[in-house]
Amino acid sequence: DRNGNYSIIIGFPNDKGWSIQTNQNLPKTHSILTSNPAKLTSTDLEDIGEEITDYVDQYGSKDQKSRLKRH
Repeated sequence: DRNGNYSIIIGFPNDKGWSIQTNQNLPKTHSILTSNPAKLTSTDLEDIGEEITDYVDQYGSKDQKSRLKRH
């Protein structure tokens, strides 16, 4: 957004998805995206995936967890 915050949109085929603001919810992801989003490495993508999964495990709804195969 105009304040420099990023959001990650989590979605699956035939699903509208949901978003997570990165600024305080996903600090590692926020750092990766603000440093050089045009050159994400496979390690960056793994780190982002892990952080999103951990966040959904802790704060996600039952439906969100089941969509990520986390219950």
